[in-house]
Amino acid sequence: MQNIIYVSKTIFDWDYYPGGGTIISSDVWSRSYKIWEHSKGLVDRARTEFELADGITNLKRALNHRMKLIESCYNFRSLNPSWRNKGYLEILEGFGLVRPYLMKNLLTIRNDIEHNDAEPPSKERCNEFLDIVWYFLRSTDPIVQIIKNSNQHTLYDEEGNETHYGFGISITYESSTEFEISGWFYGDIVSDEPKDEYLTLQYKDMHTKKKWENTNFNYHHNKLDSDRWIRGNLIDLDNETKKIIISKILSVT
Repeated sequence: MQNIIYVSKTIFDWDYYPGGGTIISSDVWSRSYKIWEHSKGLVDRARTEFELADGITNLKRALNHRMKLIESCYNFRSLNPSWRNKGYLEILEGFGLVRPYLMKNLLTIRNDIEHNDAEPPSKERCNEFLDIVWYFLRSTDPIVQIIKNSNQHTLYDEEGNETHYGFGISITYESSTEFEISGWFYGDIVSDEPKDEYLTLQYKDMHTKKKWENTNFNYHHNKLDSDRWIRGNLIDLDNETKKIIISKILSVT
């Protein structure tokens, strides 16, 4: 394989902030709230167990709508073949997006109602589930209102001063997820040979500051001769590293 370089994983310890994303129409992400409102109305007006059961059923619809929307935006299941049959709440938990225990209780209760003709929980308990799903919707709003697909990382020194090193990383969320990276890296964390705890980067461009020595791009002039500007795709990433990268991108508001 040609054009391969290796970069230390420590670059993901650098400070980071949002890079960009794709805005999603409110008509798409607000649908879950409309279903939730319908469920709340059913619970509020309920006088019988059947009306409470309808409220729980529609509450599950709101939860499922949001989870399907997240998957359509980010294709998390494609990142790891073992996740294809894994519960979706557990996948989201792995990215630090949810704490799934209480919502799993809701799913269990709803399935028991539908498949075993079980009685729904009390009205008070139904209201608790309404609150739980509402908080789930609110906590996942930032990632469905904007599809977050990039971060900027900057290295600061021990005194908290910004250094000359930093990079951007962007993700294409498709069946074959791509991780593109570009920026300045100091020589000690770049290797021509594979090393433990190093990332494999197939570069499209790689330069030293000499490329810009006769230009007005002052940003590049203050680099060392051993520093490298690199643009390319991270390849052969293990699932844990993918999760770390995506979690950082999703966590920034």
